[in-house]
Amino acid sequence: MFENRSLKRKLWQLIIGPCALALLILSSCYLYLQQQFMDAQNIARDQFVFALFADFTGSRAVSPVAIDQLSLALLNTEKFRTLAIVDNEFNPIWLRGLPLKTPSAEESQNIIRAGKSKRSYCINNLCYAYLHTNIKLEVSSNTHQTESEYIIVVSDNLNHYITRYQSIIALLVTIAICLLIAAIYLRKYQRIILDPLENIHTGIQNYISGRGDAEISAKSGKIYGRLVNDINQLARLQRITQDNLQQNIEQSTAELRETLETVEIQNIELDIARKSALESSRVKSEFLANTSHEIRTPLNGILGFSELLKKTELNTQQTEYLETIDESAKGLLTIINDILDFSRLEIGKLTLEYKPVRLRQVVEESLRLQAPAAHEKKLRLLTVIDHDIPEHLLGDPLRLKQVLSNLLSNAIKFTNTGHVLVSVSKEDRADNQITLHFRITDSGIGLNQAQQEELFDAFTQLDSSESRAHGGTGLGLAIAKGLVDRMNGQIGVESEPGQGATFWFTSTLGRNPNAANTVGYLKGTLRNIRSMVYDCSSMSRTEITHYLRGWGAEIHEIAHFNDIESSTEEACRNGQVNLAIIDAQVDDKTFDKIKLRKIVDTLNQDYSIPAVILASPAIQRLIEPALAGTHTAIIQRPVLCNRLHQTVCEQLGIIIADAETDTPKTAKSATREIKEIHILAVDDNPANLRLVTELLKDIHVNVVAIDNGADALKLCETRAFDLILMDIQMPGMDGLEATRELRKRENPDHRTPVVALTAHAVNEQKSKLLLAGMDDYLTKPVSENELQHIIDRWVARNPYKRNTNEHNLAANTTIVETKTSTANVADTTSIDTADEAAASIEKVTEKLVDIQQSLSLAKNKPDLAKDMLVMLLESLPMAKKEMSTYLNEGNHKELQEVVHKLHGGCCYCGVPKLQKLSSELDSRLQHALQHNELPPLLEESIAQLLSVIDQMLEWHEAIDVSALFDEDESTT
Repeated sequence: MFENRSLKRKLWQLIIGPCALALLILSSCYLYLQQQFMDAQNIARDQFVFALFADFTGSRAVSPVAIDQLSLALLNTEKFRTLAIVDNEFNPIWLRGLPLKTPSAEESQNIIRAGKSKRSYCINNLCYAYLHTNIKLEVSSNTHQTESEYIIVVSDNLNHYITRYQSIIALLVTIAICLLIAAIYLRKYQRIILDPLENIHTGIQNYISGRGDAEISAKSGKIYGRLVNDINQLARLQRITQDNLQQNIEQSTAELRETLETVEIQNIELDIARKSALESSRVKSEFLANTSHEIRTPLNGILGFSELLKKTELNTQQTEYLETIDESAKGLLTIINDILDFSRLEIGKLTLEYKPVRLRQVVEESLRLQAPAAHEKKLRLLTVIDHDIPEHLLGDPLRLKQVLSNLLSNAIKFTNTGHVLVSVSKEDRADNQITLHFRITDSGIGLNQAQQEELFDAFTQLDSSESRAHGGTGLGLAIAKGLVDRMNGQIGVESEPGQGATFWFTSTLGRNPNAANTVGYLKGTLRNIRSMVYDCSSMSRTEITHYLRGWGAEIHEIAHFNDIESSTEEACRNGQVNLAIIDAQVDDKTFDKIKLRKIVDTLNQDYSIPAVILASPAIQRLIEPALAGTHTAIIQRPVLCNRLHQTVCEQLGIIIADAETDTPKTAKSATREIKEIHILAVDDNPANLRLVTELLKDIHVNVVAIDNGADALKLCETRAFDLILMDIQMPGMDGLEATRELRKRENPDHRTPVVALTAHAVNEQKSKLLLAGMDDYLTKPVSENELQHIIDRWVARNPYKRNTNEHNLAANTTIVETKTSTANVADTTSIDTADEAAASIEKVTEKLVDIQQSLSLAKNKPDLAKDMLVMLLESLPMAKKEMSTYLNEGNHKELQEVVHKLHGGCCYCGVPKLQKLSSELDSRLQHALQHNELPPLLEESIAQLLSVIDQMLEWHEAIDVSALFDEDESTT
């Protein structure tokens, strides 16, 4: 039922409200007029009384008969009740009518004041009219006279109040009757107004609920007839529109089905095209990387033989030709390196190492690489490194140096005069990490905003026109940005055209726990030393003073060459000057070796001050003869921090111990502590196992060697180890399964670190190693430095390190050798170190056997190198047989395990050709197994690998390996 209470309330307000208000106004007006009328009557009454007794206002005698007649006439008039003559105390002397009520003193005063105004004063329902006279009233028949001054006339005012109350009651009754009549009419009109609305509402609800066939009935004469007709018309139009819409929906649905089928077909085609494009991109990137590697090999030969040829006797023309060849080859090598790095970054195969980094050494090596180009343009390379930055950190020094070299080369390329400044500051430092902020500032041409926005995009150059003055591929800054991103840092540029540029980047490096915890690098080593510093360039002078003040020296700066002598005299008067550091140039463009020698002689002879001369290589060659026989040392620019400190100390005769090294402990204590370390090495390859064992023996570590995971678990139940080196692929129980089982069995309070050993790692499988319980990884071939770093990282800092006093293990190395199974379990996880893999590929030559490489991998131990090569040669027939068998059976998983094992053995022997082919085949097989695909050109690759194995076996039969290594040892 439709009820609109709001509308009803509005109707009541619109009808009853105005009616009630009108009645209230009319009643108020009526009451006001009535009150005015009654007041006028009272005034007329007062005037009548005072006029009636106006003749009694003199001093004369009045007969009571006259007063009686007057009183009878007055009392017969309506409203008059009493006429009295009173004395001063309002006591009646003469009275006619109703008794007089004596008023109170206050009322008497009010009555008197009103009488003076010829007005009556009303008390309750009685009104007193007071008249002041001097009449004498004859009271008795004996003519006795009484004097009086006052006449009181009392009138009744009750009728006025009765009339007022009657009027109010009549008004209220009238108002009620009017409102009742309005309410009756309102209810009647409510039905007229609201009932049709209820009917309309019901019809609209029917339309909303879908019952739109029945129209709203419109009664004749109703006020909403037109509205009802419009609503019915709208409903009819809506029904028609709905029918049309339903038809359109059905038609559109049918068309949409056809379109979806077409889109689905197109999506499948697009997905196929996308996969094809991704595969094409991957193939192009791999081809680019492989081609870069292949080009590097002959380039390395060209560069190497160019260096050898330079050492021979050549005429001038040949020397120029050779320099041109060398520079061209180096330029081509730089381009190839950029293309190789960019392809690695593009396909995501470039990973970073985590090993010791000597920060200042990295910066100085970058400066050395770029120094020739800077000297050619007469630019000054400057460095400012904060002293509170530790020297020994952990990270990837090669990639850090690559970013620095790239930015330095870019700054030098676009700077014609002035300087290039490298500054390093500490941005943030945690317990085990430190974030460094590098800034490379030049005084070159600068960059506008548009160039800055596109600067780090690949193949972008500042000037891409045909007449550009600066060459390059446009990959350098893109590679730098990719490397910085992988260092968890940021890179950017700040520049304005014509005002130089500042390239900056941040890098987060680890703190080396083995480095001495010094307050600052070389801080305080030159305490109590006073030094004079002259440099014609304020920036260069700031560089020198920064280092000297950080080392504790007191500095006296000199800005002009001609002021050196006078400044020295003034400084010596204030105390002893211990050292003078002097720039060889008189100003930015010239130098005078005669003046320089004169100044040096004055310092040496007159003041006994040793001198350190700063000069570019070209100037150094010119001034060295002139400074012969003086107490002077010459330092080439760019000034390197460590070289400057060493030279200053030599000139002053100061011996400084190296307080911050990678191994701060004494050799004796370190050796004694490392002998207490017991390591378990697990590897199924005898060559690999022997090499790891020999390397650990060289660093005086107790090692136990096992060739399978099951025996390793049994041994761990009876003996405790500080570290386990675990191979991934092994027969029976692989390294991952052995690690999982070890974690289940071991005591949580004595967790043994496990480091994975793998010959061919894949970067995306790092998480599988961690989930299996491993802590770190090493990629074969393993070096002694890497083993030392792993031991320092996981043994020295292991909170669960076993107590050697409780476990008395054998001090001598024990090697347990067992027969190696031929069946291997698939390598389920591995970690890819792309840089090391790339480095090993770059060393590959077409030689079948490289004896020098074998010796290098065996740490120049001929016996070890010979044994490892012999073991590899002896395993080749079995490997050849297994590869042929698994290839014929189509068992790619077992085939990959055999190839992987062969590649692992090649990593420790100088067999570059066999290592290269086995590595490539192993990678393809791993990729195919991971994606459930068939390896491309598998039979051809296997045939090529078997052909190399046959050549190796033929070589083994024809060559006495022992004599070959004996001969090489004697030659060495």
